[in-house]
Amino acid sequence: APTAATAPTAACVMISYCHENKAAALAVRKQLREHGVKVVMDDGAIRGDIYEWMSEAVSAADAIIMVATPAYEKSKHCMQEAKLAFNK
Repeated sequence: APTAATAPTAACVMISYCHENKAAALAVRKQLREHGVKVVMDDGAIRGDIYEWMSEAVSAADAIIMVATPAYEKSKHCMQEAKLAFNK
């Protein structure tokens, strides 16, 4: 039987990261999923308008984790996600 620590939750977490830091983002995603948290992140398979995807993902997320590194701060896409998140 699931325990409180492993029971699925209704939470949806978005991970915002620079692809240079993908390994760290994947490690965070693994830990969250092990605790039943739904995780959304750009895993490189997005087709279509990236800005539309970002807007929808940010809007749907209950929480957003930003893997903020110097590379993140230099990324145009990451800064757009951060701006959307702070304006949510």
